[in-house]
Amino acid sequence: MTAQVRKEKSGLGGTLCCQEKNFSVVTNFGCAKRCFFCAFANHRLKQERRAVDWDYLDWCIGRFTGPKVSVSGGGDPLFELEENFQTLEKIVAICRNHNRQADLHTNEDLLDKLAVIESLGFHQVVVSTHTISEVRREELTRLLKFSRVRAVVVYVGQNPDWVRQWIQFYSFVPKLTVRECRGVVADFNKIWQTLQSEFPQVRFLADGDYNYYFMPDNLIYDDYEASRLAQEFQRKEEKQ
Repeated sequence: MTAQVRKEKSGLGGTLCCQEKNFSVVTNFGCAKRCFFCAFANHRLKQERRAVDWDYLDWCIGRFTGPKVSVSGGGDPLFELEENFQTLEKIVAICRNHNRQADLHTNEDLLDKLAVIESLGFHQVVVSTHTISEVRREELTRLLKFSRVRAVVVYVGQNPDWVRQWIQFYSFVPKLTVRECRGVVADFNKIWQTLQSEFPQVRFLADGDYNYYFMPDNLIYDDYEASRLAQEFQRKEEKQ
């Protein structure tokens, strides 16, 4: 078992300029998983359940100058998919209206959701893949028939041999990422230095705030913890 020790988040987000950041719509539909490393499990907005301020979201995505908008969690965007389908559909429509790519980030089981995912028309599906699983392999194989795909594993101190096996097992996916876990102490630099030369095609991503975050309280923050409002998206007039 990996020791679960809390640490302070790195300050990487502070070094990013506006053009380098993406835009993330953080849903809060709930989640069927119980990952111990979930960054939202103890988030101050976890209990926030309010209707999306569509006018404000539309204004913000129009103001955003980058190419990509991600739809993530929170919980999981695909949780209770039938109930939340129209919300996802509307987010994708707003992105298209502003000529922005919309990416879906999910940790859900996908075999029974593939047709709906295809109908939504996301530019890319980013799948958290924390096991070496034939079922997940099949899901990713089917996703690749109609979408760009990135598979991501969160690094929480796994043995380098396990990470190597994960990379080799999912090597048919064009984009692979090993991401440092937020809030769990593990020597990410060591795993990166050990494997980067062997797998130059794999992205090793240090923890950081790489997005503007439209959170469930209908406000936009510079950080995932929702402690700093993003001044670039504050309207002068008072929102209703």
